[in-house]
Amino acid sequence: VILHTDSANYLPATMRTWPSPKASGEIMLLRREGGHVVHLSEGRNQTATVLRQRLPLSQRNLLAAQAITHPERLGQMLEGVDYRGIQSLGIAKSIPATDWILMVKLDRAEFYDTASRDAIWIALAGILAAFIAAAGLFLTRQRQQLQIANQVQQTQSERLRALRLLAAIAESSSDAIFALDADGRIILFNPASEKIAGQTQAEVIGRDESALFPPEVAARQMADNRRVMESGITLNIQEEIPSIDGNHIFLTTKGPLHDGNGRVI
Repeated sequence: VILHTDSANYLPATMRTWPSPKASGEIMLLRREGGHVVHLSEGRNQTATVLRQRLPLSQRNLLAAQAITHPERLGQMLEGVDYRGIQSLGIAKSIPATDWILMVKLDRAEFYDTASRDAIWIALAGILAAFIAAAGLFLTRQRQQLQIANQVQQTQSERLRALRLLAAIAESSSDAIFALDADGRIILFNPASEKIAGQTQAEVIGRDESALFPPEVAARQMADNRRVMESGITLNIQEEIPSIDGNHIFLTTKGPLHDGNGRVI
């Protein structure tokens, strides 16, 4: 029993529409006959060429000749000319149990034209991705800076509240409270100190204790100040200090103030 069918009913039509809707893309069946390669299928651009299209294998740049004469290159990208003599790219595979070769080819110009358009879109996508990444990084840094600014503002607010509390305590205290910087200049002088010294805060701020006391008393006071700052100790001193209404015995406490790093300020 023999069952046969005309391959023209299916195979050529399928091969003309595959592999892709490219203007120059086509698939071909090839076979070697002596020193020639024979086309077993019609090209997209030719008709009535089955078994008639015979090209010499000696034409080294012919895609079909490369596929037949170099079986080790089957499955690899081939570059040369097609049966029309047009520069093309192709890939060939052998069909098992036959001497046929199946080749898919595409004109080189169309291939690189498509690749160029794709490259442009890829480049634009890359630029867009880089822009998005840069914007994301910028927003992240902005968010971090905002968090840092909020933390600094919160810290400054807490310090301001502490300073206001300290000022309120100093202002309302009946004890004389004063502070000096590392150079011995007065930076805090509360109302009780003003009453004892007979001088206002505006008159003494930025000056040393020679503005308050006679030279020998001022020298003793400044020596005690240096001792406190150099040793880091707190002194409790009972001493006679002149005031606006005469000399009085005072119990004075002097201690160092430190910054956040523990340095005496």
